[in-house]
Amino acid sequence: MSVVAASPASATTTTCAVSYYSCSTAILNAVSGKNFIKWEVDSGASGSGCSWQVIDVGNLHVVGSGRLGAFRHNNGQINGLYGNYRLDLWNCGLSAFGWINNQ
Repeated sequence: MSVVAASPASATTTTCAVSYYSCSTAILNAVSGKNFIKWEVDSGASGSGCSWQVIDVGNLHVVGSGRLGAFRHNNGQINGLYGNYRLDLWNCGLSAFGWINNQ
């Protein structure tokens, strides 16, 4: 699993690209007053699907998750968040990618 390091307070978008079946974004905080995390996942062009989850790194609770089929793209917003979060992708083809955003 590859991990991109960044300060939770410094980034507004953090991404990961699958290089060996999985990846994780850097940690991103939910901005006070907005209290959401936007997510986007693309299963890529490899013909494989991709599992994803947004996880609260403070308590390890999954706040959003799903599985995309081959050649699929999806996005959404998770509301009511107050902590620090990351996006994990796994069981994915090599061209899958995803990001989270707090703006």
